[in-house]
Amino acid sequence: MMVMASSRVKKLQDKFSGLKIDGFLVTDPLNIYYLSGFTGDAGVLLITEKDKYLITDSRFEEQIKTENPDWGSVITRNYLKNACEIAAKDHLAAIGFENTIDYASYDFLDETALCDIVPFDGLVEQLRSIKDEQEIALIKKSCALADDGFRFVVEQLQAGQTELDIANDLDHYMKKHGASAQSFETIVASGEHTTWPHGTATSRQIMTGDLITLDYGYFVDGYTSDVTRTFSLGEQNEQVKEIYQLVLEA
Repeated sequence: MMVMASSRVKKLQDKFSGLKIDGFLVTDPLNIYYLSGFTGDAGVLLITEKDKYLITDSRFEEQIKTENPDWGSVITRNYLKNACEIAAKDHLAAIGFENTIDYASYDFLDETALCDIVPFDGLVEQLRSIKDEQEIALIKKSCALADDGFRFVVEQLQAGQTELDIANDLDHYMKKHGASAQSFETIVASGEHTTWPHGTATSRQIMTGDLITLDYGYFVDGYTSDVTRTFSLGEQNEQVKEIYQLVLEA
């Protein structure tokens, strides 16, 4: 997926003057993806007032030709060292960095960078907190698939299946229809297991008359859903119906 990288990078660059920096080092994988669309699991971004660099290693050399053709790319095994070299070459006076980096990385930057380094807390996350049109569309897409997954479970559910059967069938359905991975371990809780707030799927067989709680989320193009539903296999007594209705109204 090609993200709206140019507009997102521009929003970050527009903040530089007020923050008294002329570059920003991005190390968090989610923020790297948000700003560049790069899906590799190693590398950093260095964004300056005029340029944007993706610094990664040779494993991703072909990948970035597709995902990041408009980024200046640097192929290396020493990401931070090359970021410091670019900062020196471009005569940067101060670069910001994400304060979530480990101490060893901070120590290296502090010792190696010729310019000032300035920590920031949640700078890119502030941009991410306001979703753009593309993100909203992807969230809707993820939630629509989650709805389809719930209907699939309900339509094929029958007594004798285990909680693990349901979880595995749902996982297969979601991935077959466009999901890439779970965002957390799927909960399928039936019968007495529905009293467990976060009970994962077990080998318990589902019986007619059981309440079943299903809690799951799946990533689609980097954005996830989170769905919790409680339903019944067969009829329930009036007390259960009343409790269910109270929770629904709440």
